[in-house]
Amino acid sequence: MNLYKLYTGTDELLYENQQHTNPIIVWENIMAGRRKGYLGDIQQEARDGRYKDVLKKDARVATLFARDILHGRFLEAEEQIATSARWSYIYASTVLEGRFELGEKAIATNARFAFSYAAHILKERFWMAEDTIKQDPKLWATYIEKFE
Repeated sequence: MNLYKLYTGTDELLYENQQHTNPIIVWENIMAGRRKGYLGDIQQEARDGRYKDVLKKDARVATLFARDILHGRFLEAEEQIATSARWSYIYASTVLEGRFELGEKAIATNARFAFSYAAHILKERFWMAEDTIKQDPKLWATYIEKFE
């Protein structure tokens, strides 16, 4: 059976077949709807939970969804976000605008994100990450100067 004959356009087929399985495609469709002026509808559907089960599977997509659509925490995705140093830091700085304890273990594995987290989020030493920050001599010197 040729499924393309059942739809008026390929975009519709792509969205229908993958909207509930691939977080990146769902995110791209949300952003396309946002560009077309459907942001209010998208936000209402998000509050109703339509996208959350799919989007929580990808740290990047979940963080962007929390920041750009929910404008706040995405509790269901925080465990996934916490697996990534980069997205944990971005989630802390742009969504929470404060500490993200669940993501600190991941952040501590990356010297640059750990330094930025200490300097801009914690505003104090990030003890868990100091061994990682020490691996970059310039960053470590700046870190020590800032916090001692």
